[in-house]
Amino acid sequence: MSEQQSASEQLAAGKSQGGAGATYKVAVFQFENFQGCKAEFTSECKDVLEKGQEKGLEKVGSVIVESGPWVGYDRHGFTGEQFILEKGEYPRWDTWTNSQRSFSLLSLRPLKVDSADHKLTLFENPEFTGRKIEIVDDDVPSLWGHGFQDRVASIKALNGTWVGYMYPGYRGRQFIFERGDFKHWNDWEAPAPQIQSVRRVRDMHRLSRPTMATDHQIPASKQQQPGSSALKLIIYEQENFQGRCHELTGPCNNLKEAGVEKVGSILVLCGPWVGYEQTNCKGEQYVFEKGEYPRWDSWTNSRRSDTLAAFRPIKVVRQQFSP
Repeated sequence: MSEQQSASEQLAAGKSQGGAGATYKVAVFQFENFQGCKAEFTSECKDVLEKGQEKGLEKVGSVIVESGPWVGYDRHGFTGEQFILEKGEYPRWDTWTNSQRSFSLLSLRPLKVDSADHKLTLFENPEFTGRKIEIVDDDVPSLWGHGFQDRVASIKALNGTWVGYMYPGYRGRQFIFERGDFKHWNDWEAPAPQIQSVRRVRDMHRLSRPTMATDHQIPASKQQQPGSSALKLIIYEQENFQGRCHELTGPCNNLKEAGVEKVGSILVLCGPWVGYEQTNCKGEQYVFEKGEYPRWDSWTNSRRSDTLAAFRPIKVVRQQFSP
C-alpha cells in the first residue's frame, strides 16, 4: 500500500518532472567546503537525512549541483523556507540562503524550467486586483526602483520559472514561482505580502534586456551589453537599498550623466569594482568587493568625502602555477 502524500508532496511530485531528456544531479556533504560524508540525488527526496543515513549523513553543510536547478527546503516533505539551487558550488549554508532564520536543508526536488521566455505579473492585492506590474524577460533587483511598491499579494506566473525575494537586491527569504496562478501570499507560503525583488531561473543563457510595464507597457531604459554578465553592481539612490536603482555591468565615467542622482547604497553581485569621488575615474578611490554596502560609511572611513561619481570594474588575472 502506498503511503498517503501531503498536499506539499503532491505539488512537488507534479512539478519535479523534467522534460524529455532532462537530467538532474546534486551532491550534499555533511560539512562545509565539501568535506565529510556525501550523498547524491537524481530525483526528489522528501527527507535528505533519512536517505543519506546509510552514507553516514547527519546534516547538510555544503552542496554541489552538477545539473539542475533544484529547490531545497528547510523542512521535511517539501515544506518550510525555500532555496533555489542552480548549477554550481555552495561551500556553506549562507551561499544558498541569505536568510538568517534558517540554515537547514532537509528536502530537495528538481525544478522544471520549461520555457526560455519569462513573463510575471505582480498584483498589489489578493485575487489579482489593485495596482500591478508586468515583468517580461528581466531580473528586477528593486520593485521600488521600477515604480512599484513592496506589497505583493497575488501573482500570475505566465511563462518561465521565477524566484521572488523579500528584500531588494535578491536578499532575504526566497519564494519559487513556477507557471500558474497564486491568488494569495499563502499560496507561496509567505509570512506577509512582501516581495521587493524578482529574477528568472534560466538554463545559463543570457537573454536581452526586458520590457517593463506598470499598468501600461513602457520600454526598458537600458540594454544589457553582450558578454558583460560576469560583472554586476547595483547602485541605490537611498540608504539600505531603497529608492531608484541602477545596474552597472561595465565602466561608467560619470554617474550623473548615466542618470544616477545620488549614491545611497551599493550591492556588488559580482566584482570587484573601484569607485571614485570624481568623474573620469579620478580622486579618492574605494574598492568594492562582492557584498552589501548599506550606506556611505560602509565603503569609506574617510570624513572628507562621501561622494561617488564614477566606477570601473577591476580586472582580476588568475595565474596558473606549475606543480
